[in-house]
Amino acid sequence: MSGPWMKFYPTNWRADPKLRMCSMGARGLWIEMLCLMHEATPYGSLLINGNIVTDRQLASLVGAGATEIAEWLSELESAGVFSRDDNGIIFSRRMRRDEEKRADDRAAGKLGGNPKLTTGYNRPGYIYLMGVRADGGYKIGVSTNPANRLKKVRAQYPGHDIRVIDFWPVPDMGKYEASVHQMFSGKKDGEWFTLNGGDIETLSRTLKGPNDSPHKVQKLEAKSYNSEPSGSGAASPADPRQQLWSEGLSAIQAMTGKTDGAARKIVGRWCKLTQDDCAIILSKIRTAQAEKVGDPVSWVTAALMPRSTAPPKKVTHANMWTEEAKAFGLIDDPGFRRLEGGLSGGQDQGFDLARRIASS
Repeated sequence: MSGPWMKFYPTNWRADPKLRMCSMGARGLWIEMLCLMHEATPYGSLLINGNIVTDRQLASLVGAGATEIAEWLSELESAGVFSRDDNGIIFSRRMRRDEEKRADDRAAGKLGGNPKLTTGYNRPGYIYLMGVRADGGYKIGVSTNPANRLKKVRAQYPGHDIRVIDFWPVPDMGKYEASVHQMFSGKKDGEWFTLNGGDIETLSRTLKGPNDSPHKVQKLEAKSYNSEPSGSGAASPADPRQQLWSEGLSAIQAMTGKTDGAARKIVGRWCKLTQDDCAIILSKIRTAQAEKVGDPVSWVTAALMPRSTAPPKKVTHANMWTEEAKAFGLIDDPGFRRLEGGLSGGQDQGFDLARRIASS
């Protein structure tokens, strides 16, 4: 059964020379036929309940005359807009190709993802959420570098405003991708999904790992990597510098869309600012990522700026009576300025002179 929406690319529609040669009436008939073929089985065929649609039936369905339908169909077929199979059934070549690809993607998803990823797939990396395609689809996939993956997806879908909406570190990309795809299997079209705000919140909550979630990715499983005692054969704790220039760098690229070179310059400046305190830089990057900060570069920079360590102002008799003068509103009084040089004799003298000026 087909979903409630279908792929439709306005740019491709307007740029198709075969279609542009047809009249407005023929093009209008073709879009009606595409809608009927979207609901047909097999997908992309002009059938209703498995039966071929006659010209008269098609005329009734679209609200046109049988003569007009015959003319428009002849026009579309002569231009090569559609094809017919051996049984004379009209079909859309593009819709059939899309359906074949969806079937391949669904089969691959049941096996844990892309079958081309035969090595290095079941290892730590990221699950990412990208969107939004022109048809409203969101992509859920895996990568060790979401920023680089974004470039490839954008190349596959030119003209679409594709961005990384969020991404989450996981200990096993294949395992967790298969689990998430299964979670939204009813809304799936290959690696693209028809999601709403609640679905996205569910995905985020699941992968962040609340206490009652089966996917305690960042808290429990990630913690177990470094919990083995020294000499047990377990891997040693990750080096903060390596983590910063791998995980941290990828996070900056994914949050900002900057190139690898630009992201490296930013991280380099932060290293100079903190005297190479890679752990604190990585911590601030993770916080910016978790809180979805709008301008992560400025936010992290501000968070890393050293706080002022200026010593407290020294308390003297002179500045004490000056504050007293301010309290009486006399600090700018010409008479007070004339007496200012004589106020160095002590605290009592300063207060006395300030009060005398106030009463004069």
